[in-house]
Amino acid sequence: MGAMLKENKFHIIDNLFEESYFRQLHDYLSGDTPACPMYYTSGVASSSDDDYFFSHNFYSKAEPTSDFYSKIMEPISSMFNLRTIMRGKINWYPRTSKIFEHEPHTDFGYPIDNILIFVNTCDGFTRMVDGTKIDSVANRAVLFRGDQLHNSTTATNVNLRCTININCFFNDIKDFYN
Repeated sequence: MGAMLKENKFHIIDNLFEESYFRQLHDYLSGDTPACPMYYTSGVASSSDDDYFFSHNFYSKAEPTSDFYSKIMEPISSMFNLRTIMRGKINWYPRTSKIFEHEPHTDFGYPIDNILIFVNTCDGFTRMVDGTKIDSVANRAVLFRGDQLHNSTTATNVNLRCTININCFFNDIKDFYN
């Protein structure tokens, strides 16, 4: 039987990846010329809002959808005891002249665990359901329930704010609450 993160709680992990691996990941996704293809996506919180971002889905509908899947999921799988992965994607939010907070949203309409990884340090953030701002710090992850409201932002001090979002179910999460 699987375990679930606690509702309305979150856990921050700094220095998630070993430094040399993270440097390669960072350069691949958010260096001067990112090597991972990005695709225009209209609507951040919903398809009907006026916002946009770029994304790259690497896992969807129970199967890898990109060569990038193995680059990110092999290290993640060795760190976390995942039962099932539902979706994995990379998000890039373009620079704006002032921080713009996107509308609160849920990733799924049912209880699911979420691993949100910040790829670069910037003045953008993620706001949790209780109002807590989680700063975008490179190599930081925040674990939370994907069925709880949260929102992303743009950034003003980098060309692209980059995050990796993995919706999954953990087998065991006891280490996150000790």
